[in-house]
Amino acid sequence: MGISYSTFKVWKTKYPAISAAVEEGKEVVDAVVVNALIKAAKNGNVQAMTFWLRNRMPEYFRDNSYKELNEAQAQKAKEDARKAKAEADITEAKAKDIKQAANEGGAMIVDDVPNEASEDSDPDD
Repeated sequence: MGISYSTFKVWKTKYPAISAAVEEGKEVVDAVVVNALIKAAKNGNVQAMTFWLRNRMPEYFRDNSYKELNEAQAQKAKEDARKAKAEADITEAKAKDIKQAANEGGAMIVDDVPNEASEDSDPDD
């Protein structure tokens, strides 16, 4: 049509007939593609059959590996959140103990707790 896409978008908004024509054109093209897909599936095109069945009847033909992957990711996210909360609770409890000891004017002895980097090392080294 010799116009920019932004102008076309404005025209679709400003002129409902243009918008309706575009939608009708999409429906026509969709129908052509659907008919070609059905024809290909009827003629034994396995890829067309697979595409059709996976999209029209996903409860029976959808690849379950996506579902399993999503479930595994959700489980890992729950475990990570639980671990993060536990670590935050421990840190909060330690801070509370230190603050309480400081407020009471007493000294507090803190056990040496190995950090993650030195867990594998021998404590006597």
